[in-house]
Amino acid sequence: MKRNTFITTAILLGGLSAGAPAFAAEGDVEFSLRALGTLTRDLKAGVFNATEPRSSTFQLVSVGGRNLGKTGLFGEAGGYMAQELSQSTLAPLQRGDLTYGHLGWEDRGRHVRVQAGRLFVFTGAAGYAFLDGGSATLRLPGDVRLDAYGGTAAFQGFAEGFKAPIYGARAAWNPWEYGHFGLSFQSVSDVVDLAHRNVGLDFALRAMGPVKLTGAYVHDLLGGRTQEARVDAAYAVTKFLDVYLKGEVRDPLARLPKTSIFLAFVQRTDGAVGGGFDLRTPGALSVRGGYDRVLVGDGQSDGYRGFVDVRLRVDPAGRHVAGVELARLSNGDNGYGQCRLYGRVKPADRWTLSADVDGYVFAKEIRGEKTSLVGTLAARWEAKAGLLVGVDGQVWSNPYFTNQALGIVSVTLDEKLFYARGAAPAGVRGAK
Repeated sequence: MKRNTFITTAILLGGLSAGAPAFAAEGDVEFSLRALGTLTRDLKAGVFNATEPRSSTFQLVSVGGRNLGKTGLFGEAGGYMAQELSQSTLAPLQRGDLTYGHLGWEDRGRHVRVQAGRLFVFTGAAGYAFLDGGSATLRLPGDVRLDAYGGTAAFQGFAEGFKAPIYGARAAWNPWEYGHFGLSFQSVSDVVDLAHRNVGLDFALRAMGPVKLTGAYVHDLLGGRTQEARVDAAYAVTKFLDVYLKGEVRDPLARLPKTSIFLAFVQRTDGAVGGGFDLRTPGALSVRGGYDRVLVGDGQSDGYRGFVDVRLRVDPAGRHVAGVELARLSNGDNGYGQCRLYGRVKPADRWTLSADVDGYVFAKEIRGEKTSLVGTLAARWEAKAGLLVGVDGQVWSNPYFTNQALGIVSVTLDEKLFYARGAAPAGVRGAK
């Protein structure tokens, strides 16, 4: 491990250890640190006719607190550090980035909430926005909620990253026993290439007994066209069987910058209709299945995907599980048949072992190959409360990576490791 990466991790660990007594109050501080070491290499010459082992280390750190000092203050920060060592002629690569961080305040009755920093905000039917800025939430009588946000939206793509001003708002009526109904507005940038401006609505209806409906619609104001529309219906036939239907249509071009190279490859509109079921027997067997019909552009790439997943609970407590999934996909140009076998066993309270074999047979050759196979073995050991050690091994062969192997060792710890030193006060999150 590079010296500065090690020092950063040591400082974080040292600071968290020294601050352990502060974790004694309810909701004060929570944290987690996950360190991973990976080794990847070709088992034989692949697409680029070369074998190149790579060793990487990663550290992912998150620290957060809720109702700090019972003042209503909250905050969260996440750090990501990585380094890669290669036996190629390329120089070793090392990088670090603060992934996110924000601070905020919420009153005791949760009527008002404000926060600022790097965060995700819900934008209604348009989904989520990654935001450098601030947001505010106001909960009014009559189950009404108002959200507003503004700042800089961060976008990342292939070999490029850019930012653009963003602001928006959402008003929603949330009588949760019946469902909800929301209206939203979002504007991204005044730069012609990046500009997006849309209005949307989203809803859920739970008042029809076993039937539940959810849906969303987004209209592109600048393009004057539908950006996305979706409706999902679920019906609980019995307590053991659920069935569902779905339908959606969207315009992927509406979300792309006007100078994106992908405009030449993306169809103007696409959509899907389908359904499925989820059967949970009173015994050890459960079965899921579904079928989707996909509609793309002018119809030349229309296709479908169907699957069935059969799972067996070997013991009544669900500690040991085995399953098989079969699937078939076609997109008008190519497709595959899939067979996946998987299982999980828990031989002891602190040990979990799992295995997964996933195979594909393509309808047409890709780079002269018609098959792909991935095999994975994994083990998890809970050394003590708050300390988890994992080992994973994976081998795979497909048309793009002729034969590859991957090994991962991970160590994860969180605040429960410090609670284990002594009895934690009642009400402390994560206390045993």
